Amino acid sequence: MNDDIWRSVWSRPADAFDDRRYGRLTASLRGFLAGLAGARPSMTQIDDLEATLAEWGDVLATCQVDEDRQVYAQRPDVQGRGQVTCPAVAYTWLGETELRARVRFDRYFLGSNGAAHGGAVAFVMDEVAGRLCHLGGRSTARTAYLNTNYRSITPTDTDLDIFGVIEREEGRKRFLRLEIRDGNTLCADATVLMIALNVGQV
Repeated sequence: MNDDIWRSVWSRPADAFDDRRYGRLTASLRGFLAGLAGARPSMTQIDDLEATLAEWGDVLATCQVDEDRQVYAQRPDVQGRGQVTCPAVAYTWLGETELRARVRFDRYFLGSNGAAHGGAVAFVMDEVAGRLCHLGGRSTARTAYLNTNYRSITPTDTDLDIFGVIEREEGRKRFLRLEIRDGNTLCADATVLMIALNVGQV
């Protein structure tokens, strides 16, 4: 399957950009956030961390770019699409109208009592819907409706399966169905309506 359409929509690489390094950077940041979520640091450690983060914030302020050259969340060739806002989804199979993937909600996405936050679950549904609706070279579309049903606990720190299918298409409308499963247990499912953009829409 040709994924050029996916890359043209979602990937806006900077000149001579090293994707592997950026992938390592976002993976490290993801690990940091998971560690922070589970930590109870001392006051000294908090002060040290704050100072270090503030220093790096100043560094990043010197290399800001326009959205067209932004790297964050614009790299489908990097696991997690080069972002840490949403749990990293690893696509294991892509067809013309169906896909399979894996996801793991780390401590950063904890709601309580070992369950992933409901908003994070819905976020993953929307993220995967965006990938699903572009399968087979389909044109750019946006989410018009997403209904997530929470069927059972979505556990953290567990590898979960995602299944997605384009059930039907009616003109510009694409109707999708998604599931997140822990083995045989259905954790959540979603129905999604995506609308293809008209020519010239952004």
